[in-house]
Amino acid sequence: MSLREKAESMNAGVKVDFMKGRESGKTAEILGKKYTIKDYDFLKDDKDEEYAVFILDEIKDKFFFGGSVITKNLKAFTDEEKAEIKEKGLPVLFREQKSKTTKRTYTAVIFFPTEDDLPF
Repeated sequence: MSLREKAESMNAGVKVDFMKGRESGKTAEILGKKYTIKDYDFLKDDKDEEYAVFILDEIKDKFFFGGSVITKNLKAFTDEEKAEIKEKGLPVLFREQKSKTTKRTYTAVIFFPTEDDLPF
């Protein structure tokens, strides 16, 4: 790793290349409408647990942090599937959902959503 690469890796808030030149978006901005994930990666929090960061084809100037549900889902894809996602995109719909057991609200993700999945 060159001095520049090492120094740039220390920049606050920019840990993944596709984050450079983009602002952090809020999940509330993307609820209830179809989008296309074009790339994703994982970062670690202060407890050393991984969480997803991703970009959407339709919103070029922002990146988004994923919660536990989308992180778990994206971790399940193989390297080959990730390459296909980068090439073709992964259609998604994010929506709020209430847990049946804890009654807490969380952001659910539906891959390849249909018109039936969209809110009224």
